[in-house]
Amino acid sequence: MTQSTLMDPKPDERQQEVSLWDEADPGSLINLVPEIVAKRFTEARAALPELFELDEQDLARELRKRNQTPTATDHRLRLKFWLEYDKAKDSDSKIEIKQVTSNVCSKEFFYAHYLARPGKVAWLVCPPVGYATKMTEALEFGLEQLRDILAADHYEYTVTRNADGEETKEISGINPKIAALKLSIFKTLDDRKHGMAVQKIEAKAQHLHASIPANDRKLLNEFAQKSTEDELQERLKQVQRREREVMHVPEIDAKIVPEEKENS
Repeated sequence: MTQSTLMDPKPDERQQEVSLWDEADPGSLINLVPEIVAKRFTEARAALPELFELDEQDLARELRKRNQTPTATDHRLRLKFWLEYDKAKDSDSKIEIKQVTSNVCSKEFFYAHYLARPGKVAWLVCPPVGYATKMTEALEFGLEQLRDILAADHYEYTVTRNADGEETKEISGINPKIAALKLSIFKTLDDRKHGMAVQKIEAKAQHLHASIPANDRKLLNEFAQKSTEDELQERLKQVQRREREVMHVPEIDAKIVPEEKENS
């Protein structure tokens, strides 16, 4: 990787230029670690400079080829290292190695095992791609896949062959499974772009509720509850009317039946 590269600093929204090897930059990584660590970093880079020119994905692939696939400990140390980098940048202080190795490995193991192996150092100092960046890339890829599904043919065909052996294909219907899948995808994309109706209503309700004086909220809640009950009663009546229409029961007969039961 070059002396500066893009990464995501805070776990979900890091978007800044990270200087790694510029000794003239006080905020450069090489200036934020203790002097002995900076010296070992520089030695590792001089030993295998090609590893330090790769991004995260290419570096991981190259390390696998060399039978140096990053282990769980490698990942944990790297994550904690860059979290400490963030703290050091915010507080204008040095990265504390004991905070990096805490609950992961011993400080002796770190100095003897990591700093002596260029591949480990290259992985440690490679700025990790942030969670938000990974999720955005995965989402974009997923949307492309959904686009391919939407573009797929959802018709069913009947193939006929004439006396000359020529085939004719005619639409005979729609594949219900593909049509249902497309409809589901369309609804998902539409909700994502425009927002679900329920979410919009709830968001507006929360905004209005926050702007109402506390003394008036009790009356508002009572009114809302009453409105909800009235709406439910009205909907119940509508359902009953539809049932009567389906069963061909006159409305006057429907009113008489409950009264007869009460008198019996």
